[in-house]
Amino acid sequence: MTIFDLSDEDVLAVLTPIAESMQVGWDDDNYEKFSEFFTEDMKKDVNSVDYKKQRNEIFPDLGKHKKIEFLAIHKNPSEIIVMWRLFCTNREVPALVTYYFNENSEKVKIVAANLAY
Repeated sequence: MTIFDLSDEDVLAVLTPIAESMQVGWDDDNYEKFSEFFTEDMKKDVNSVDYKKQRNEIFPDLGKHKKIEFLAIHKNPSEIIVMWRLFCTNREVPALVTYYFNENSEKVKIVAANLAY
């Protein structure tokens, strides 16, 4: 059985902690935790230098995350896309985060992540 065979509720039970882990890594300025569930391609796209640049630009506007709130899920044959509202300490209006997940060798990984704030 793969994550693609699970119900949406069960998929979220697996994917939400992965997204939360990435957010905690961001909050704590810990690149290793932030990128723990990235695919190798994602780690190349968001290496530690790119991470620092993005964090220096975005973190002052948003601050630490307080919670993520589920919005939508979409499954296609190669990935699962989940959108959450991201509530942060430095502003009232939530941001929108979209995570793209896949599964290889029974490991769920983050293929991409987008932040709209």
